[in-house]
Amino acid sequence: MLHAELRDEGSYSCRVKNAAGESHVDYKLVVLVSPEIIMLDKNKNKTVTENDVILLSCPATGKPEPTIDWYKDGELLTQQNITRRIRSGRLEGNDLRIARVEVSDGGRFTCEAKNKAGMAEQDFTELSAPPRIEREGVPSEIGGKSKSTVTISCPAYGRPMPTVTWLKAGRPLDYSQDVYLSANGMKLHFLDLKKVS
Repeated sequence: MLHAELRDEGSYSCRVKNAAGESHVDYKLVVLVSPEIIMLDKNKNKTVTENDVILLSCPATGKPEPTIDWYKDGELLTQQNITRRIRSGRLEGNDLRIARVEVSDGGRFTCEAKNKAGMAEQDFTELSAPPRIEREGVPSEIGGKSKSTVTISCPAYGRPMPTVTWLKAGRPLDYSQDVYLSANGMKLHFLDLKKVS
């Protein structure tokens, strides 16, 4: 049978007969169907805010019914390891739930459906997190003696990593040999405060 379909499934018998007698054999044809992931939400990229709740669903069809596996950045998520990768993550049937999104939860999530007939996978989402500046432990006023070296930090987080811009009196800062950036712009260094004042 070429290109068997679900409608071809069922019981088949082969009967043979001649002058000496007859015989038969029965067959049951089971048609397997490769998994297919049904994307209900066509927007696979999600922008979420910290502490949001997000539910990623992976409805799939196939015969036999496919099993669903979730991956984060290529690593299989299981009930045993999920909280190592996603602190408030939980696997619920075909769904992945994150109860309180953190910046570290950002990444590429992949849903994989497989059965005896094959496999389908969907790079489901790239979680993005808006930029945030970690203010705890960062003083709002920094002082230094004339001609001393001072560093101001702006620890920024987000996914993708945000661009950092420094302003002085509302205008972009001019950089020189005595004023420079490091750590992807998160640290502003003044080598000689007298010249910069």
